[in-house]
Amino acid sequence: MTSVVAGTASSIFAAYHFNNTAPFGLIGNALALPVISVAVMPFAVLGLLAMPFDLDWLPFTVMGQGIEVVIALAKMVASRSPSGNLGLMPQGTLILMSIGLVMLLFLSTRLRLCGIPLLLGAALLMMRVQEPQIIVSEDGKLVALRNDDGNLAVNRASGSAFTLNNWQQGYGIDEVVKPLKAGAISKEMQFECIENVCTAREPGGLIIAYTDQAAQRSSACQEGDIVVLAYSAGPTTCEDKNILVLTKRDLALHGTAEISLKSRDPIRPSNTNNENNPPDIILAEANASRARRLQSAAINYAVGPPVRPWNAYRVYSRAARNIADYKSRKRVNADSGEASGCEKPGDC
Repeated sequence: MTSVVAGTASSIFAAYHFNNTAPFGLIGNALALPVISVAVMPFAVLGLLAMPFDLDWLPFTVMGQGIEVVIALAKMVASRSPSGNLGLMPQGTLILMSIGLVMLLFLSTRLRLCGIPLLLGAALLMMRVQEPQIIVSEDGKLVALRNDDGNLAVNRASGSAFTLNNWQQGYGIDEVVKPLKAGAISKEMQFECIENVCTAREPGGLIIAYTDQAAQRSSACQEGDIVVLAYSAGPTTCEDKNILVLTKRDLALHGTAEISLKSRDPIRPSNTNNENNPPDIILAEANASRARRLQSAAINYAVGPPVRPWNAYRVYSRAARNIADYKSRKRVNADSGEASGCEKPGDC
């Protein structure tokens, strides 16, 4: 019962912070606790007592073998456990589930049953949560777009495997669609990169543009409705104030960003093919629909309020101060040699 209560309480916060739980955690604890009680903890104490006599190696050897058994049991249970991914959990679900669990466990009368409606309300909130359409990594190198099939289209063919695995697990993604290759047939909502500018169209019709080169800022701003400027030491705004701009400085200060688009109005109205509608009316309706969808965009950062002191270091990073990333002298010489067309830096 102790494992059930502790596992349930911790799984709520694990699902909120990591989008994952341990369905077979109780079984793993039941198998591992006897080994810990017999072969790990007692020999840890014996090893501590034997240290003054240089005999600690013997009990610590037994302790180490016990830990190996615990790890083997954990791997066995994890390999047979079903997926514990519950999807995104809003803050309201976390609060209601925590209060409901406390009421069920601490109240000794029928008042404990009042926790059940709270748990049901928490489940309802979780079912109604809207998953983000666009995700931008903290370092600004990886942008992912959720398509109609529920897969993620990314802007890099060789993005961070660690980040992609986390996104696949956290958002329940089966497939990652890499950018379009030259000469290949384009898939629906797939990134296409030309001259350091990557663009893709999201399900509602808005265009996402990405660049990590300051020289391509104008091109990205002309192409996109939502623009990610993933560079430092340069202008980070678009002339059109209606464009939603996300900069590397924003990501450095606030972490990974999720962009949710609440309006589902199509950018092109359904009566586009109606010959009775003049082109200017059709264009005006499309622009109005585009504006409504863009205004509905909400950005949720990984580091948000309330302000926590352990996040204060972010303001001192080079990206947060809009300073170019550090490059060693060797890297600078190599880049200057490539820019000038020299085969070697010494030939310039």
